[in-house]
Formats: sequence, C-alpha cells, structure tokens
Amino acid sequence: MLVADRLSKILVVSHLRLGVAVWPQSPVTLRRIENRGAAFGILPEAQWLFVAVAVLVIAYIATHWRPLAGESWLLQLALGTLVGGAVANAADRVVQGYVVDFIAVRNFATFNVADCGITVGVVIMIARLVLRPSPGAPDG
Repeated sequence: MLVADRLSKILVVSHLRLGVAVWPQSPVTLRRIENRGAAFGILPEAQWLFVAVAVLVIAYIATHWRPLAGESWLLQLALGTLVGGAVANAADRVVQGYVVDFIAVRNFATFNVADCGITVGVVIMIARLVLRPSPGAPDG
C-alpha cells in the first residue's frame, strides 16, 4: 500500500499540474490537489492531530500484531492496508505539510491510494466484526 501510494503520487506530481483535471466530464477524474485537512479537507489547521492519530493507530496495530498474526488472511490484509495508508499519509503531512490527493469523484471527494487502503481496511474490519459469529453461538 505504501509503495503503491508513493508511486502514484510521484507520477501525479510529475505529470499533472495542480488543480488541472484530466477527463473533467467523467464521473471519476484525475485532479491534483494539496489537501491540508482530513477527509473533504476539514480541519486544515490540525495537521499534527492527524499525524498523532496515525501514529497511535500504527502503534496499536504494531503492539498487538503478534496475537493478530494467527487471524485470517482477510484481517491481515485489512491491517496491512490500514497501516500502509496511515504511514503514507502521515509521512506526507510531516514532510510536505499536506497530502497529495488526485482521484476525484464528481460530487463527492478527492482522495488518494492511501485513503483507499485506509477505507478498505476499516470496511473489512467492520464487516468482520459484524459478520463474525459471537462466541458460543450455534454454527447454524
């Protein structure tokens, strides 16, 4: 996730001018922006809060990795995409003071590969919690 995010941002920054949209009439376009906030650009003055949250998430997963290592491959995938995305965006915030976003969905949001990883990881973990049978429940 970290490598895919880094490579995509390098390509976007080197080939797409800030604010210019590729395929502007399409439902999904490429448009490079510098996002100084969180999702949808909210709280742009809270860069260090976002970095702190990312560090806490990464630290929690790292300290609980050993017991989680025996879990399903799907949970491993979720944790990997979540950590990779968190590291990528936190690194951008620390080094640049903003995150490069470039996947623009009309009437919704502009995001990046790391955001996709974070979202997929969270969705998988929530689905696993919701769909997992409770301990002691009959197998059905």
